[in-house]
Amino acid sequence: MLVVDPWHWLAEDGSLPVAPRILRTQTIRVARLIECGGPLRPGEARETLVECPRRPGGRACEGLLVVAKRRDETLFAACPACCNEQVVIHNWQGTRWARGPASPLAGIEPIAPRDRIAPDGKVDARSGDRRAAVPSRTGISEERKLSAIFKDLASAMLKAPEGALSSEAMHAALLFANAGWNRSLGHPPGSLDRLLADFEKSRPRLWDELRSRDPEELIGLAEREKRRLYSNDRRVALVCGMRRGKVHVEWCYEENYAAAARRVEARILDGGLFRERRRAGGSLRGDGRSWESRGERPSGNRGDCS
Repeated sequence: MLVVDPWHWLAEDGSLPVAPRILRTQTIRVARLIECGGPLRPGEARETLVECPRRPGGRACEGLLVVAKRRDETLFAACPACCNEQVVIHNWQGTRWARGPASPLAGIEPIAPRDRIAPDGKVDARSGDRRAAVPSRTGISEERKLSAIFKDLASAMLKAPEGALSSEAMHAALLFANAGWNRSLGHPPGSLDRLLADFEKSRPRLWDELRSRDPEELIGLAEREKRRLYSNDRRVALVCGMRRGKVHVEWCYEENYAAAARRVEARILDGGLFRERRRAGGSLRGDGRSWESRGERPSGNRGDCS
């Protein structure tokens, strides 16, 4: 059983720790439990989207933690599937997650999906899209290119998405879109601090182009929009970035994630992924860029959106 006071892990200002990575991961996990359990009344409980980390019998537990608020105001979380994972959280009331999910970001319009397909397979006249509806494995009538979706999510994080953008801001916004999308599917990202530090070194005024200076807030925006607009989409992004000035995504269906992730990791280890990016002109430098996108393939499914 883990018994934790989150203030022992948080930074002095109450923000998430930057390093070490394992501490940051654990703190985010506890913060999500606080976010779900904080608004409860004593005696109430609810299921969360926090995955059980246990491996009974050598296999990953498929359970989701249930969090309850005790009468003494402590939060108690446990996995009902394996009964091996238990977390007790106290002194959580002063954290920034105590009242539930963060307030909506001011000035950001909801993202409307471009392809509105009627349930009977006919094209919704309001969308102006004349493509035929194609049944897909995601459970929606037509599968939008993931690169096009990520472009929309990333654009919502930028103060002037239609203006001249730095490459660093575009890469950072896509990074947050990727992280939020995958996290909504139960695949939280590792630490982004090193990548963000590289972006900031190359572009010191990077955050002036984004709508928030809090990465967690922007990742949360992408996560909420994924659940709101694409709740049935089970594609997991493996690689996301810019290629020849266009949004580039490589993805797989969720059931193939473990094997596909190993293949991508192998490409990274042997340098293949970086050679591809250099051939594609993947430099971060340069201002005055604008969004473009083109094609898509599942993994080994690469895609750039148009």
